[in-house]
Amino acid sequence: MNNCSGSTFRFPVSYTVSLHRR
Repeated sequence: MNNCSGSTFRFPVSYTVSLHRR
């Protein structure tokens, strides 16, 4: 699974965007 890094990085990004898009 070489896409582990990408998935891990996309998780926090989506979370931060959700908080900022309140």
